[in-house]
Amino acid sequence: MIQVLFFAHTRQLLKSDGVSLDAEPGMTVQTVLDSVSERFDNWDLVDADNLMCARNHTLVTRDTAVISGDTIAFFPPVTGG
Repeated sequence: MIQVLFFAHTRQLLKSDGVSLDAEPGMTVQTVLDSVSERFDNWDLVDADNLMCARNHTLVTRDTAVISGDTIAFFPPVTGG
């Protein structure tokens, strides 16, 4: 099982803290993102091209492998002022 978490504006747009997915061989962060996008009718509101990704609390790229037990987090870029 993979735990997928949403943060900040992404969480607000989807009205969800996250979902769980079954792990599959060869999964990457991108395939997780693709699976998640199919679960939400309002996914088109999310600026998915600019989402940042973390695997087990470490920033990663979308081609990073994902295995059962991982936590994947998606969140918008952090800005400051």
